[in-house]
Amino acid sequence: FPDLNFVNSLRLRGTYGASGQIPGATDAVLYYSANPTTLSNGTDTPGATIGSLGNAALKPEFSAETEFGFDLTMFSGRSNVELTSYNKKTTDALISRLIAPSLSGLTNQFANIGNIQNTGIELTYNQKVVDRQQFALDFTLTGSTNKNRMLKLGEGVSPIASGNRNTQRNLPGYPLFGLWDKDITFNDANNDGIIVLSELTFSDTAVYRGSTFPTRELAFSPSLELLNRKLRISTQFDSKSNFLKFNNTLRH
Repeated sequence: FPDLNFVNSLRLRGTYGASGQIPGATDAVLYYSANPTTLSNGTDTPGATIGSLGNAALKPEFSAETEFGFDLTMFSGRSNVELTSYNKKTTDALISRLIAPSLSGLTNQFANIGNIQNTGIELTYNQKVVDRQQFALDFTLTGSTNKNRMLKLGEGVSPIASGNRNTQRNLPGYPLFGLWDKDITFNDANNDGIIVLSELTFSDTAVYRGSTFPTRELAFSPSLELLNRKLRISTQFDSKSNFLKFNNTLRH
């Protein structure tokens, strides 16, 4: 290995881990709930309604993740870098899917209908700028990226809507809870500088707008030690970017 004077240590690492999530105790079971009816004379007539349709084919959700990275220490421990790349896949994801109420009077049923992937990079960089007995100055920079995708949805399962006014959708090829909305164009026909409804044109279907969760995060944390390093002052600046939110307050 090259003998670099400024490098104190370099550790390469790789990890594989797997875990599962079992369905709830009654998610797979068809059961009934007591629902007696009280007659006009005050007597109760026994009765029951379906409490859950169950799903005999339900099985555990499985997740596996691989990580590779390195830890680097340089310049007599003044600079430290940690970099990690990760890839996590979840198969047979347990999702409460919508069903037609006419089937049983219920609107949801648990099913294994999703495969999901998360990939990204995590970075931590720590730098000692000044390191003396009287005072010290250092900072830590952390950052991460995440690419989230639904890889597969069960056969015959329509995209799963969620969020305020169903503006979020879950469907293959896109991030979970992605933001969808119609395209809007306008033409100020009378040139009065005011756009009214008759001057707006909407697309027939909603189109993908972006992820509702940050895909890039960054944090900068400087620290200062004074009075023979008895007093420590620190702060943190955070940035989360490349995502969108439905602004329901502005809509009103």
